[in-house]
Amino acid sequence: MEESAADLDGFTVQVGRLLADGGSEAFFTAHGPLGALAASGWAAEHVRHLLESVCGRPEENVPGMSDGGLAVAQGEGWLLTLRTGAPASAEGTLVSAVGHCLIAPVGPIPARVEIYARPVHERADALDGRALTPLGVHAVARGQVLAVDAGRHLAVFEDPNALCPHLLLTGPPVVPYRLAYDRATLCPVQVSSADLRATRLTYAIRFLAATGRPSSVPRLVELSRHEQHQVRWEAIRALHRVDRKAGTARLREAALGDQHPEIRATAATALGQVRAPAPRPVWAR
Repeated sequence: MEESAADLDGFTVQVGRLLADGGSEAFFTAHGPLGALAASGWAAEHVRHLLESVCGRPEENVPGMSDGGLAVAQGEGWLLTLRTGAPASAEGTLVSAVGHCLIAPVGPIPARVEIYARPVHERADALDGRALTPLGVHAVARGQVLAVDAGRHLAVFEDPNALCPHLLLTGPPVVPYRLAYDRATLCPVQVSSADLRATRLTYAIRFLAATGRPSSVPRLVELSRHEQHQVRWEAIRALHRVDRKAGTARLREAALGDQHPEIRATAATALGQVRAPAPRPVWAR
């Protein structure tokens, strides 16, 4: 095990040195050390020791293990994960990455990866209907490394259910939004922020909407003007649920002047579905 640990230590030192200067292009220089680590036998030995540990003490938690993957090393701006197969994703969709990645198989069977060219979207945060372009399937053998540029390409395993042990080196976010594409049409169907703070705010807003407490109105009004359009829209929806009058007023404002085209269009549609309050009856005296 000492030799295997030395392999990983050497990799960590090399990658840390290569990526010390930062920058998007610097990340791809780590393909050499990653290919060497994948071909060294370190991964198989690491898995053997891990299985022996789990079998001997199944009640103990294994740090870094989740969703078919095991985080084995990390540094400033990068994370190395040992995976058994493709990361889980919604059925029928292809989801883009927000950071560059390097894929290096460690088993005897080559990884078969579908590559798509990402379109240049008019806006990174809007659904404009521009489709992916298939570039074919790449077979990546042990010792080889497949580089995926997050801004230019989308990569998925040809068979998401196949067991394909591999090392996955991921970098920090380089694109602000993650897009989900329909696998049949290859057109975008959903956009989500790569900013974890925006994601947390979205979940918090949904909770506030579910509780329906009037005391949350001032905060929802504030968040309905957030710089992230997804946070804004979630807050507008929540505000309308908690305070119909304030929410309708905010919908009108968004329909007329929000900077994001999808919010303007969706708010206008929502206003058409909001029924006007019934007139108060005038009783004859």
